[in-house]
Amino acid sequence: RELSPSNPANNADQDSLQNRAAIGLPCCFSFPSMCCAADDNERCAFLPCGQQHKVLDGNTWGPSSLARFKNSALQGRLEGREGFDTLLEDTREMGRALHENAPSMTLLGIGDVLEQCRTMKESYASGSAAAKFSTHFDVLRTMRQGTFGFFIAAPMCHFWYPVLERLIPLTGGNLEMFFRVFSRVIVDQGISPFNLAMFVGWTTFWEEGSMANVWTKIVHAVPELLTTCLLYWIPVHMLTFSVVPDNLRVLYVGVMAILWGIILSAFKSGQLEALLSSLSSALFLSSQP
Repeated sequence: RELSPSNPANNADQDSLQNRAAIGLPCCFSFPSMCCAADDNERCAFLPCGQQHKVLDGNTWGPSSLARFKNSALQGRLEGREGFDTLLEDTREMGRALHENAPSMTLLGIGDVLEQCRTMKESYASGSAAAKFSTHFDVLRTMRQGTFGFFIAAPMCHFWYPVLERLIPLTGGNLEMFFRVFSRVIVDQGISPFNLAMFVGWTTFWEEGSMANVWTKIVHAVPELLTTCLLYWIPVHMLTFSVVPDNLRVLYVGVMAILWGIILSAFKSGQLEALLSSLSSALFLSSQP
């Protein structure tokens, strides 16, 4: 908060300033790089000293003074008030990103839980559902998939989609809008190989506890999973950006993310073909009169 000249420092602050000036230190000694400004008339915005950016002996607080603090842990990140503002904005941005990570973890985790339930129902015919769940449910498997959503998938989406919106804004008439939507979806899927490689690498590492087989698994698994990814997300996102109303878009994408979590879980456990076969059978039976 900017302090006007009408709000001077109290006597204790003045004594502190005098002591710091005696050894050639600026008013904001605790965070020196925050107190560096190109304009000498700009007042300190960090501590309530209300002083101009000069030490009391008249020496300007600038790059030469800042050099004395080059070993400060804050100097590399905070270069003056603009650096401080940037840090605050980055902190807010990270907070918003973390706020979005929990839903991603939850949706992918739900997908894994549903896939494990499907597998248990088909593999273990005897026993109650509760008994099968308590005996065969793999909590660590769900945690591996959920933490991928929290630490990797959600942050990637948080920073990637604003860039995509700036690159390809959805404006224009119907025909132009269609091509823009299609272009955005195709460009969006351009990062799918990297995203899938991160998924395979993350889950393999935490499953096996080492990096020994991570690269081998990525090389063999990503091409196969990429085909499924493109066949799934291209039509999903074409509908997202062209048909689904804005007020239903979050719900729609959330449901699609759960279904994608089921697909990822089935793929990682070697049950993808069984899952697709079950879906095909269900769709075929539902289409019968």
